[in-house]
Amino acid sequence: MKIPNINALSIRALIKTISLCFLIAMGVTALCWSFGGFIDYANIAMIFLLSTFLTALAFGRGAAVVSAFLNVAFFDFFFVAPLYSFDVEDLQYLITLAVMLIVGLITGNFVSNLKEKIADITRRASMSLALQNLSQGLFKAQNIDQVIATSLTSLQPAIKAELSMYLLNEEGVIIPQNTQHIEQVIAIMDGSVATPPSEPDPNFECEIFIPIQSDWKKFGVLLAKDLSPFSKKDGREQFLQTAADLIALAVLKLQLARSDEASKVEAATERLRSAILSSLSHDLRTPLTKIIGLAEEVQSKAANLDVNSNHTLTTIANQGKRLSNKINNLLEIVKLQTQKPTLEKAWQPIEEVIGTSIKYFSSLFPYRKVEISIDPEIPPLYFDEVLMERVIYNLLDNAAKYSGPDSVIEINARRRKEFVEIEVRDYGSGFTKSPTSLFKAFAKGDNDSVVGGLGLAICKTIVDSHGGTIWAENVADGNGAVVVVQLPLISAPNFDLDLE
Repeated sequence: MKIPNINALSIRALIKTISLCFLIAMGVTALCWSFGGFIDYANIAMIFLLSTFLTALAFGRGAAVVSAFLNVAFFDFFFVAPLYSFDVEDLQYLITLAVMLIVGLITGNFVSNLKEKIADITRRASMSLALQNLSQGLFKAQNIDQVIATSLTSLQPAIKAELSMYLLNEEGVIIPQNTQHIEQVIAIMDGSVATPPSEPDPNFECEIFIPIQSDWKKFGVLLAKDLSPFSKKDGREQFLQTAADLIALAVLKLQLARSDEASKVEAATERLRSAILSSLSHDLRTPLTKIIGLAEEVQSKAANLDVNSNHTLTTIANQGKRLSNKINNLLEIVKLQTQKPTLEKAWQPIEEVIGTSIKYFSSLFPYRKVEISIDPEIPPLYFDEVLMERVIYNLLDNAAKYSGPDSVIEINARRRKEFVEIEVRDYGSGFTKSPTSLFKAFAKGDNDSVVGGLGLAICKTIVDSHGGTIWAENVADGNGAVVVVQLPLISAPNFDLDLE
């Protein structure tokens, strides 16, 4: 808050008030002199009291006090013997002057209080109406610009001050930016103490910064200029605080509405994408199955095929199976995104699951070498065998895709206290993108022109459903990448039976 030299303002106002009351007292004196001897001193005193009353009614308490003293002085000087002197011959006039002063002060104070109460009631009624208009306008506001325009239009006439408002827009930027108060606004938004400008404007008596905030977030700042130092007493600062609370609710409502709309659009988009993928996958699966079946049938029945033809049929069947696996991944990710995976858990040795996955992988990649290392101390694990086989196969498929055809793929399974870690390592170029982004559906690796990433997304969903974790990282020496699956160790039940 910035307040200039109040003493200088008060002295100028006092000089102005005394001069005005002096002129009024001279006018009343001239009026009474014009009556000559037609009215007595009691009526003259009443005329002076009336001027004090009217002065209080027109100019307030301070002018009423000054008027009361000046009227008594003028009455004594011009109408009480000896004239043109402040001496009093008849001591009874001292009582008259004292009563005249007391009545003038009491009457002036009473009228001033009444005037201030009427003004306060009128001002508060105007503020209440402004808050009502503000509430109605904010309810209809559709964006931040409308909130600012409605607030300033509703509040400024009632507050009798220049108002400015600074709010965060959808991008989190304070608007407007081109203002001399932007530094104070940023300080308030950051929770710091706002400092006055380096060059205060002498035309303004006061500046009040009121944060526009909810219980947990700040949305902006409301600035009021040219307020008197008594704004707390006359209710204007409380009025601005109430207005700031209403504005904060309106901004919060807009943010919640945008978030809800974005959620609905995202959900509708996801449903549409799932429907398209599901329909496309089903439409592709039927002809693809026929192609694979025909290739294998021709290969089995035509015994006299040459080497090249036989190799061609084998390639058609293998590539068809790979494409079929991609389609299965599409269907699987659609299923996992629309409903939680159904787990059929049982106690299984990890080496059997790894062996089954490698066998299926080798049927599609017959020339890829896979090296296996399994810790013999790993106990049976409690998981869904079919889903875990899919995880291992997807990791092998991903390693084969991003490494050279002659490089080795390694599978290492080790026991780590309360967990079992299964690592699938390749000797390719590694990840240049953030490895965590590859676990999102439809993420792509490097130099991949075909939409991929479904395999890793499926792996993460299945591993998460088993209470495990999965992550990817580049090998420290820069030679390849590794994906790690960590599954919890659960104490196996005792199956020993005491048979006699």
